[in-house]
Amino acid sequence: GAGKLLSNSASNILVERKTIHGILDVNTNYTFDGTVSDRSMLYLGAGAEIIVRSGSTLTLTNTDLFTCSVLAQGITVEPGGTLIVSDCTLKDSRFAIDAKPGSTISVKRTGFFDNYIGLHLDMGSAAEANKRVNILEFEDNTFSTAQTAINTPFSGMPEAIESRGYCGIWLNDYRDFNIFAPTNTFSALANGIIARKSTLNLGNMTFDDMNSVGTPVYPLEGFGIHLWGKGNRPYWAHINEMWHTMTFNNCKTGIFGSHYSAQVDNVVMTNVTTGIDWSQSIRGEIRLRSNTITARQFGIRSFQNEPLASSSAISDNTIVVTTAGGGLTPVTGIEMQEPGLGTWLGGGWPVTKNSVTMNIGGRGILYRNGVSGVLDGNFVTNLSMPNSYTGIFTEGNYFTNVARNTVTQNSSIGLGAATGILSASGTVNTYQCNCIDNTHVGAQFNDFGEFVDAVRGNSFNTHTTGLQIGHPGAGGAYIGNQTRTGNLWDLGEIPTGEFGGINNGSLADALRSRFLVPGVMGSNVEHPDVDPSPGWFFQGGSSSFTCSNACVFPPTTNIPSRVPESYVPTNLDYAIVTGTLSDNTDMAWKGNYRLYRKLLRQPAMEQYDTVFASFKAAQATLPSGKLGYIAEERAKLFSLNSTDEATDANYRSTLTSQTANLRNLDSLSQSGTSINTTTYNTLVQQKAANETNYAAFLLGIDTMRQLHIQTLLTLNANISTPTVCIANHKTVNNIVLNMLANGDDEPSPTNLTVLSDIAAQCPIEGGDAVYEARAVVERFTGETFDDAVLCAIEARPSNGRDSNVRLKREEVIVYPNPSTGQIFWSGLEGQSLYVRVFNQLGQLVAERNTTGNSLDLSNLPEGVYQVQFSCPETKLLLNRSLVIQKR
Repeated sequence: GAGKLLSNSASNILVERKTIHGILDVNTNYTFDGTVSDRSMLYLGAGAEIIVRSGSTLTLTNTDLFTCSVLAQGITVEPGGTLIVSDCTLKDSRFAIDAKPGSTISVKRTGFFDNYIGLHLDMGSAAEANKRVNILEFEDNTFSTAQTAINTPFSGMPEAIESRGYCGIWLNDYRDFNIFAPTNTFSALANGIIARKSTLNLGNMTFDDMNSVGTPVYPLEGFGIHLWGKGNRPYWAHINEMWHTMTFNNCKTGIFGSHYSAQVDNVVMTNVTTGIDWSQSIRGEIRLRSNTITARQFGIRSFQNEPLASSSAISDNTIVVTTAGGGLTPVTGIEMQEPGLGTWLGGGWPVTKNSVTMNIGGRGILYRNGVSGVLDGNFVTNLSMPNSYTGIFTEGNYFTNVARNTVTQNSSIGLGAATGILSASGTVNTYQCNCIDNTHVGAQFNDFGEFVDAVRGNSFNTHTTGLQIGHPGAGGAYIGNQTRTGNLWDLGEIPTGEFGGINNGSLADALRSRFLVPGVMGSNVEHPDVDPSPGWFFQGGSSSFTCSNACVFPPTTNIPSRVPESYVPTNLDYAIVTGTLSDNTDMAWKGNYRLYRKLLRQPAMEQYDTVFASFKAAQATLPSGKLGYIAEERAKLFSLNSTDEATDANYRSTLTSQTANLRNLDSLSQSGTSINTTTYNTLVQQKAANETNYAAFLLGIDTMRQLHIQTLLTLNANISTPTVCIANHKTVNNIVLNMLANGDDEPSPTNLTVLSDIAAQCPIEGGDAVYEARAVVERFTGETFDDAVLCAIEARPSNGRDSNVRLKREEVIVYPNPSTGQIFWSGLEGQSLYVRVFNQLGQLVAERNTTGNSLDLSNLPEGVYQVQFSCPETKLLLNRSLVIQKR
């Protein structure tokens, strides 16, 4: 009732007409019990706090808690205290409910409106087995910003606020936040759920309009669910079940996870900028399955997650990307930018049986710098804007199996400049049984790739060119020799004057990509007309490779095995070891670097032919050998020996079982079923002990890894850099290894600028480090790279017999960098330039035609920008990153 004194500490409490100032100290059982027609009204003064002490229960029924113009602190439930809330509104507080470790809460049919945080659960101070709250019920609650803006902070409140609440639920170091009860709803907030270093199992939730309003001040904004779990302890999130519902609408990002293992099943996302975004979760279990995502820019993104636990997969998802896909803001259905870690034995992404629709061009699936991935049985299509569409794009990958994918476009929009499958560089990748239709180029292979007898069983239908090697005007592209491989061309669909296959390299280049096929040119579906006719497709070969269920989605048979790497030398290996691979010094160096890495993986090659032993001994003291060794050791940093692998698997299996058992018991308890308390508490203790032991095991492995990283950094520092290509590899090694050593989630602005300059080089000249840099740069700047421009300056000559024609560019330097705004450049003297500047969102913020060498950008705010130089006369197009820093 009004005016009732609830504590002897009168100096702390003043309750008058249900108005609360200061602290309301609940140290006995108490109830505010209104009715539907006569609700209890609790007005909290600025900063006022209700504290439920240990052993006491506060019950709120049909009660409205609110303030006038300044936020209150809210309700705090101390360890041992109990809060029961039903059919209430809890408004205008810093933390509507702040439940401490060991407290008990029951919350149902309650609105959390206009709070900085609705439910605050910080378990950081508790012992491992006590990092939880006893949640009796949690269902049918709403978290939202209902008024125009939340109230102003009270004096002494440490956080800054925006118009919207920061989030509905905030978790820190929480163990097993298990909520699957009927729908809890989050709307009109900066974020829905933020979880740090917590394990959680969620279902039956709705997230709508997670965005910032006004000047951003919150550390995170626009996330439906944001998970972050940096450290050696494993963190797990189970988001939705196949038989539950979870929806996201109008969020910048639906679900984000970093340093987390997770399973995300059967969620529905509409009108999100990015659907599911996972990063920095090396060796994590990441299973993204059967989700339906309609996104503006990215359906599913992965950044530096490989190597992965064996159960990981991106499978059976339906993705639609709705906006246009060109320029500096590319759109992608499924994007994987990986760190090049892992071995050829496994650990890469399985991306299987996904349906990806690009409404207005873009990239269906992008896989860059991955190791041992599988892209199998996916359906990728484009509905419009065929000039900016690539179905599947693989760049700089090792041991990847691209199989049984269907890639096509809307047949009514024309072929445009679209490419079905685009591959750049790589080692021992397999491209087999893919069905490619309605694109200008069916499959295109750029740069130096070794895919011997691994481009096989593909169907090329309705293209201007079915198979293309290299860019027009650029040599040095080859994939290794192919025997009779069962690739099929729809000969009737090749336009008059065009070819089933075109090789843009020299005759020497063409000999590195020979196809041995049946019959004479143009005589059957395996031997189309090609250009150049001699030196590329030859009559002969072994038996044809046959694909079952080609052009069927989803495929019903098993994934065909990829072509393995063998110790038996290939023709490319012999070309490298004899110095006849290329007359281009950069390409020859890249061959030496690649072959040295292969010899480390396949030592039996040295016994197969003594020439390889001599080659290895000679290269070991050169930068190519030293950098090759560092690359192989860097790739294996997160691989475990057989004993540690078994121990790791045992911990994972036990934790998975314990997590599932606790989830089931919590579900039963919250539904009103009585559970055995002793059994439950024993399981909590056992899981806590297992997590502690697993964390210690991982710490021991990480300690040894850190020592190895320091050894590699020392070796790397002592390598001389006589060429740009060598310097690129050394620089990328230094940045990436230091990021791994320091646990950095992103490079410094200075290092990002350095990586951007490397990423913008032609990889023929810049080496494989270019692809490694791109995996980082595109993630943080959105910058994309067109090797057709970076590596060539003129159209393909007749019959593709040009020899290594590439843009001869001077080193272009933008300085000072960082800059306060006035910038200069060198290396472009005397050229008429069109200079454009883009911000991190890809928006054009400055442009000028000039013959000078300076530009004033002092009117731009601080940040990272991309400066693009173009010169139509020479077909020059260069990007340079710039940091503007004014203090």
